[in-house]
Amino acid sequence: MKRNGSNLTGRIMNIILSFMILVALFSVGSAQTAEETKTVLTGAAIMDKYVEATGGAKAYDDIKSMFLKTTMNMSVGATLDISIYTARPDLFYSRAESKEIGTMEQGYDGQICWEKSMAQGPRIITGAERQDIVRDNAAMDRINNWRNYYDSAILAGVDTVEGALANKVVVYPKQDKPQIFYFDQNSGFLVKLTASYDSQMGEIPMDSYLSEYRKAGEIMLPFKTIIKFMGQGQIVIIDSVACNVEIPPDLFKLPEEIKALIKPEQK
Repeated sequence: MKRNGSNLTGRIMNIILSFMILVALFSVGSAQTAEETKTVLTGAAIMDKYVEATGGAKAYDDIKSMFLKTTMNMSVGATLDISIYTARPDLFYSRAESKEIGTMEQGYDGQICWEKSMAQGPRIITGAERQDIVRDNAAMDRINNWRNYYDSAILAGVDTVEGALANKVVVYPKQDKPQIFYFDQNSGFLVKLTASYDSQMGEIPMDSYLSEYRKAGEIMLPFKTIIKFMGQGQIVIIDSVACNVEIPPDLFKLPEEIKALIKPEQK
């Protein structure tokens, strides 16, 4: 595989992992009062409804760690088996394995964001890519403190997703491009997410369609996601999910190959 191709594959994996964690843990705090929610339809009120529809704020509060086991079937014929761990306050580790692509690990220990793969070797992730991972993968406190990561959530009208009406909410992350969430008007579930991500080949627009919501502990998760970008389609299936799991010892510690790359100003 050419280096540019492997770099793009790694970036796509970053994007997909970020999206998967965002779906699993996204909720909002600082909510409007019940009376305000009844009388005014706002972006924040719609996201509040999503939290309630998927288990409620307390159920999200009670999650201190999470483990996801997923399978991604790629349009090029490859299959990725992905394991993802997150833990409060902002720890993250993932491992993706594929016969066709090899193995890629990624993590965040609360300070250093990193990745290592058979294709690219070890690297420290910085800039916008780091912001994506820290916000969408590692920051479990965004469950109740979304305004620390997003400037605003604006209702932008109504659209149709898979034949059903959905409220369109534009969410503005701090120091990043806006994302668009589509919430089914009847169920309140998040059914589509539109975002653009930077890569070495330029900006990558991505549409993700979420379905098959089922109970996972005390919350509801979409067990099937179809991700469309660059004329390709990937299907992500959650095989299993566990909340408040015991974290393997040293899981979030930096690998020795990553420690060797750390500059003095990063320590």
